[in-house]
Amino acid sequence: MNKKTIIEIVVVVGAFIASGIVLYNGFFSGSSAPPAVVPGLVDTTGTAASQNILPYGATFDLDKFDSLVKARNFKFGNVSYPILSTSTEVGKLPVSNLIVPPPSSNP
Repeated sequence: MNKKTIIEIVVVVGAFIASGIVLYNGFFSGSSAPPAVVPGLVDTTGTAASQNILPYGATFDLDKFDSLVKARNFKFGNVSYPILSTSTEVGKLPVSNLIVPPPSSNP
């Protein structure tokens, strides 16, 4: 193996090791500190106020939205394409018809 191949292998292995360290630290950070409180979400009593983040209610129930999903059905047949005539449009053409010479301009 030449030096270039060895350097490429070292770089690839180093990238895999670095990504493994990042993933390990992300999954197993070990920090047990409570999450920070956002200043705009604190009510007058000093406790964090709960805020609905779901746009259509407080629960994540997808059964309510069946009518929304069914209302957006794809409509087939809205575009009509021309029908190909196999007797005149399919087959071998003479070579002279493939390249049409430009019209000659006589002054």
